[in-house]
Amino acid sequence: MKRADTGETLQTVFIKSHFDTWLASKCGQKAKSTGERYGTAVAEFLKTLDNRAGKNLKSLTAADVQRFLDHRTAQDLAPATVNLDVSIIRGALNAARRQGLIPTNPAEAVELPEAVGMERGTFTPAEVKMLVDTADGEWKLLIMFAYFTGARLSDCARMQWDGVDLGEGTLTYTQAKTGAKVFTPLHPDLLKALNKLAGTDKPEVFIMPKIAGQRGSGRRGLSETFKKIMRKAGVDSQTVKGKGNQMFSRRSFHALRPASPPRSPIKTWRLNCVCN
Repeated sequence: MKRADTGETLQTVFIKSHFDTWLASKCGQKAKSTGERYGTAVAEFLKTLDNRAGKNLKSLTAADVQRFLDHRTAQDLAPATVNLDVSIIRGALNAARRQGLIPTNPAEAVELPEAVGMERGTFTPAEVKMLVDTADGEWKLLIMFAYFTGARLSDCARMQWDGVDLGEGTLTYTQAKTGAKVFTPLHPDLLKALNKLAGTDKPEVFIMPKIAGQRGSGRRGLSETFKKIMRKAGVDSQTVKGKGNQMFSRRSFHALRPASPPRSPIKTWRLNCVCN
């Protein structure tokens, strides 16, 4: 190719450099939370390769992908999570195949584990009150946002004051995952808490500035913090045994998102919380 003066040369693409490039392109196209999820899968995959991550991309085999699958399964992750991880790696290698960097995709030879369907649990109003009473600071308001709006954890954590109309009692925000704009009335309990917080006249962009800067996943992420609040409040996570004796929790922060969030005051109980 060089002698033919085509302007192109044969190039060696290394495993880590390809995944880094692919990940950077995806992070630019996807929501921040999705980019972080892709990054976790790629980092775990490269970890299983150890020093072989610096080898030629063509040296990857189905055994390498299978080893990654086994590694994630051994971490007691749900089959659906393992499937997503392997699918992310498969997507990166499909991109390499389309670019002519590898002749075939070794991940396609790996059989994914069977995902076990599991019905998610929900919290009762009394349990939500227990969680709010147990939580500290901004966490009280975060739990209320999730329960009264049905928004995802990432969206709740980054709610902004410019989306709140205290006079009309409404909330407007853009979903990070879908990009959809949501307009919803505020539940009276949530409106009361926001009115009290707004009275402090703090010039903040985010309603919960401390929480807004934290990650959702990870050992110190918001999801893990919520699990600690559940344990402290004495609220059961409803752990069940799935296929292969794997243990799953039916209730997590996601369980605060009812199919139809309560839009009117709950007559039998009130949160009666003060958000510091």
